[in-house]
Amino acid sequence: MNLRRNWKIDGAAVAMIVAAAGLFYWLGVSPVVSLREQRTAQQSQLDAQKRTVAQNAARLNEVKQALASTRKTFDDLAVHLEPAANINTRISRLTELAGQNKLKIDEVHPAEPVYGPDYGSVPIVLDGSGTFGTWAAFLRDLAKSFPDTAVDTFQLTRKSDELSSPVQFHVNLVWYVSPQAPAAAPAQAAAPH
Repeated sequence: MNLRRNWKIDGAAVAMIVAAAGLFYWLGVSPVVSLREQRTAQQSQLDAQKRTVAQNAARLNEVKQALASTRKTFDDLAVHLEPAANINTRISRLTELAGQNKLKIDEVHPAEPVYGPDYGSVPIVLDGSGTFGTWAAFLRDLAKSFPDTAVDTFQLTRKSDELSSPVQFHVNLVWYVSPQAPAAAPAQAAAPH
């Protein structure tokens, strides 16, 4: 009987120890394990986000370098526009270029400038004569010497079927100029005292 009673006590004690261990695990160990798993998952996410940030920072740096290079190239290639007031100088230089290319200029007609917010344009009409070769050379040199001037339209005509006979040309140029300076505000008349 004593043995049975000891079993009951031992069984109850074992049950209490198992229950206490289960309660300890459920209240103490399980949350710690769960927190450790969460921490490990969060650390993995953080590491992945750090890699993404590093990759994005590297890409941003590459884009900044490319932008700086593009800006430098743009600044090097930028055409600096002159004011329309330099029209006489421009006509003189165009006539000189035509003469260097053995073209004869009969007439030059500049028109009034037209202004937009970023630049203005001055139409210039040239009429003259030369050969096809001298005309082609003039166009080539025009593009090199005057990057701010475009050929809008041109017409070549020849009165004879001979290839060596001169061609008459009529060309409409557009000279791009700096934007018009804003007009100064008129001075207010002083009121009499």
